[in-house]
Amino acid sequence: MIIDSSDVRQDMGKVLAEAKRLGEARLKGLKRGPKLGFILFSGSWVHGDQPDARDIVNELTAPTPFEMVAWRPAVENELLSFNDVLDAVVIRPTMVYGGSGSLLSMILAPIAAAVKRGASEAKVLGRRIEFSVIHKDDVADFTLKVVEKVGNSFPSFSFPFDFRGR
Repeated sequence: MIIDSSDVRQDMGKVLAEAKRLGEARLKGLKRGPKLGFILFSGSWVHGDQPDARDIVNELTAPTPFEMVAWRPAVENELLSFNDVLDAVVIRPTMVYGGSGSLLSMILAPIAAAVKRGASEAKVLGRRIEFSVIHKDDVADFTLKVVEKVGNSFPSFSFPFDFRGR
């Protein structure tokens, strides 16, 4: 089982090519048995900005990524195209919290500063954003469940469903 939560952008082609090679070698060496599993952590930002906050996006929603993650859908699709040699799953968690150094911490910093100044609203990345969050332990539990089901599951999950604001 390969679990990739890296953000290697320019080297993802190399990572996927090696995973495919390993999957092919595994199948060639086995008379029967499971394919090599590969779980790729992407992110809910591939769903981009939804103009109506009531829009619910999930794994069936076509990606409209923010520019900073525009490369992710192509990587996801390439991985999923290797289904003849890999049992591949894409997980798109929303904002993960719990611990330090997370992207959420960087986004919350301007909000905390605005609250200290007495503001009733803060803009992050130049816009008003609403997002759902998930604790790192819940991501770990979900990942374990996916590992247990690889080969019998749907190929992508947006977890939890992501709500976008203006």
